[in-house]
Amino acid sequence: MIAVSHARFACGVFVAMLVLDIAFSTVDAGEFAQTVVDEVLVAQQAIPKGTPVSLWPPRGTSGGKVGSSKPSIASPPGSATLSTATITVDQLSTPDSEIVGTLERDMGGFGQEMWRGTPRSLIDNLLPQLPIAIRSPTMRDLARRLLLSTSIVPPRDGVESEEKSLISMRVEQLQAMGLIGAAAELMSVAPTRDTDPDLLRAKVDNLFLFNDLGGACNVVRRQGNRLVEEFWQRSLVFCQALEGDVDGASLGASLLAEGGDVDDPAFFALVDVLTNGRSVTVDSLTQATPLHLAMLRTANIHIPPNALDRGSPALLRAIGISPNAVRELRLDAAEWAAVMGAVLPGRLGQVYAGAAFKAGELDNALSAADSQRNSRGRALLYQAAVVQNVPMAKAAVLQQAWRLAREDHIYPLAVRLYEPLILETPALSGLGWFAADATRALLALHREAAAQPWLNLLRQETLRDPVAKRAADALWAIIEVASGSNVAVLDPAAFFSWQSALRELSPESADARTTLGLAMFEALGYDVDPEYWHSLLGTISRSNALVADPVLRRTLREASENGRVGETVLLGLLALGREGLDGADPWHLHDVLGALRKVGLETEARSLALEAMLAAGL
Repeated sequence: MIAVSHARFACGVFVAMLVLDIAFSTVDAGEFAQTVVDEVLVAQQAIPKGTPVSLWPPRGTSGGKVGSSKPSIASPPGSATLSTATITVDQLSTPDSEIVGTLERDMGGFGQEMWRGTPRSLIDNLLPQLPIAIRSPTMRDLARRLLLSTSIVPPRDGVESEEKSLISMRVEQLQAMGLIGAAAELMSVAPTRDTDPDLLRAKVDNLFLFNDLGGACNVVRRQGNRLVEEFWQRSLVFCQALEGDVDGASLGASLLAEGGDVDDPAFFALVDVLTNGRSVTVDSLTQATPLHLAMLRTANIHIPPNALDRGSPALLRAIGISPNAVRELRLDAAEWAAVMGAVLPGRLGQVYAGAAFKAGELDNALSAADSQRNSRGRALLYQAAVVQNVPMAKAAVLQQAWRLAREDHIYPLAVRLYEPLILETPALSGLGWFAADATRALLALHREAAAQPWLNLLRQETLRDPVAKRAADALWAIIEVASGSNVAVLDPAAFFSWQSALRELSPESADARTTLGLAMFEALGYDVDPEYWHSLLGTISRSNALVADPVLRRTLREASENGRVGETVLLGLLALGREGLDGADPWHLHDVLGALRKVGLETEARSLALEAMLAAGL
């Protein structure tokens, strides 16, 4: 790596040079609009819409219904434009940066009163702790709506000018989640967008992630006295290099190096490339930033593999769509970004489709994908599924893809990726062996109507095939939850057939799955017969599940009992944490779902229950 030469110059000289300005291109409105639409489409897939479709044959009067299967709040809009953002004003018609949002209640927001009764200190302390690398689509959607909702918030005690504003916290969380379009829209309605230093830094990072270098540099050049801060100095050096101001960029880099606080060889090497045109290779970048990625892209230098941070959806998204990332790195980054909702499944499909394979590899895709448990193997399987025109062959590929995805804990992404293919596959009589897999996938997608023909086919198979009968019995719990029937008392015959099927299919985990299923039924308001619990008493064992902090659980219960919607959602997301639904304690999940139902989020609770059951292998 080539080092940048450093010379001593007075700091005053550097500051004097900061007044130079240049004209750059404006934001790429097309890319921004497409990103916003993508994020809304991802959000639309998170929770079921409309009235659930009953998947069971007509029943007798087995009990009255409890609860409600209808969404408690409106779903996110079906399309997004740049004009959907709104500004909430107080009684004096003065914009309040703490109140504004881009989601009103009729657009999926939680309402202006969602923080009523919640201490401001709790919001300030816990909101920045929201998990960002969230795999659960429903959890992610709850976090997105919490951060975007227009709402009145309690004032802080006293004036604390050094404390970060709530609007900047919200923007930073959205951006960290990889929802850069949503973050940009929220910033655009903030009255303090041109004065709040945290919002200004977030805006520059946002523009770098959009590869809008002109827009970012225009913001940088307007910062005046802030340009003595390291973040702005780094950004200015890059902007000067873009302009061709070699002397200014070199001087700025020298001053940063002489300060002794910047240990960033990659940054200095990239400045050298951009100012002197030298050829270098950046071999390591363990703490990548949007600025680093923008500099690498401008210099047309490959992104080093260790820049891939699976805990940062925003950076994963940027790498996944970067032309200067090698194909394997793009595959990994785009896939993990899609797992965490920062990339739309359709876009991941485009990245998968761009992967190159040798002649004949597609012919052995099923076995190759089983041995290559990585993004390349999954791309091979995807290409094999897309090119298949024979329903039976296509079903075989889908079955393999979903099986591997369940084992690799990315099943929610896999079913969304293959949604167009399963919807175009007819439930033919010769596909009975695939009917259970198709039903499960379509229920996971909240496609109850599309699942019905496959479920009917599966039931026909049960009349002559004991394997099909066992598969149908094993689906009972998720069908019950997905259909939203909420019968008062669960059918004993159906329950014990379900339990028996689970024990036949996976004896080592059957009782743990049964426990989770019963806990989910109780959380959703079903009356579970004690006899069902008694059937599990002989298998009591120490659980390795993740259990939430008891203080957090107690606070969550109190918030939900008093109808504090925002606080309940916030605490529920924190209780589930970064690990989400995988391996969570059943009663911990029970508490979160019950709390959501108490504040009117019945649909979201049911969706989380379904996700948890599917994640557990049900």
